[in-house]
Amino acid sequence: MFCKCLNGKCQVIEKVVNKKSGLAIAFVCLVLFAGSGLANWPQFAGPNQNAISAEKDLMKQWPDAGPEVLWRVEVGKGFGGVAIESGKVYILDRVTGKKDVLRCIDLLTGKEDWRFGYEAPGKIDRPGSRSHPAVDKKCVFILGPFGDFHCISKKTHKPLWKNNILQDFGGKQPRWAFTQTPALYEDIVILAPIGSKAGVVAFKKDSGKIAWQSKPLDGDIGYASPILTKI
Repeated sequence: MFCKCLNGKCQVIEKVVNKKSGLAIAFVCLVLFAGSGLANWPQFAGPNQNAISAEKDLMKQWPDAGPEVLWRVEVGKGFGGVAIESGKVYILDRVTGKKDVLRCIDLLTGKEDWRFGYEAPGKIDRPGSRSHPAVDKKCVFILGPFGDFHCISKKTHKPLWKNNILQDFGGKQPRWAFTQTPALYEDIVILAPIGSKAGVVAFKKDSGKIAWQSKPLDGDIGYASPILTKI
């Protein structure tokens, strides 16, 4: 993972390489020094889940020599991206076959502020983390590759609540593991277990209790994240 700056505007780039296949996937989150504050990119596809940054005057391409690298952070294999909120970078890392690790990194220095890990043993076809964290003012929401769903306090760095969407909603473990990123909306956080008990579920942020859930949906779970849209 890298942090690079162009014309006073910074970009955090996570590049994850699968050494076996040689496949490299890069996720770019724009984090901009605008005035005295930092713009946030708190969930998959940005604050409005449309992959659009409201910032102006972004460079359309890098110079031949590339932008200046401000810092680097070593991460494990994977396919997930980062979320950024209030000057902190959040990434769900994974120790292959053993555990998932949420890491909080300072945007300006690249130093790790804190981490939270939990045991998640098991093999995955194409090892590594899968999803982006979703972050609000108080909490970080993470979904691990085996369906472990946690709400982590940014103050204590410990879980406020947790569950497992595979076990709780009668789901089926996807071949390439769970890849969803939770969707944030007001006081709820949304996931799509696509299980025998529910298709889409909204949890109350403060307690983890179910705010509402849909009926089961046809088909198996895929590798997409729920987004909010008006049709």
